[in-house]
Amino acid sequence: MPEPLNNLHDYVLRIIRLQEDQEVLKDDIKAIYEEAKEAGFITAQLREVVREYRMDAETRRNRYAVLEAYRNALGLLADLPLGRAAMERVEEPPRRRGRPRKNGKTASEWIEENAAHD
Repeated sequence: MPEPLNNLHDYVLRIIRLQEDQEVLKDDIKAIYEEAKEAGFITAQLREVVREYRMDAETRRNRYAVLEAYRNALGLLADLPLGRAAMERVEEPPRRRGRPRKNGKTASEWIEENAAHD
């Protein structure tokens, strides 16, 4: 065989060998997911966690920020306890600042009221 054809044959054999190894790895990974499923884990979420675990920290933070923005825009977080509390906080009037006094007024309210009388 001429040299270029011999090299081609070597490349093909190496690729085939790696593809066979890849099939074995795929089967091994599939078996691990089955084992996890039998142990009570939800494999779809497990796959997501594996995908996130493999990301670098900056990519993962950016992904979470975008997902949170989308969820907020769609109101998907409003039905969670923290989301409900946030929605209630937005709807209620602003709280007074300062510690209430015995007469029920904050120090700043008392000062404003008494300054108006002077």
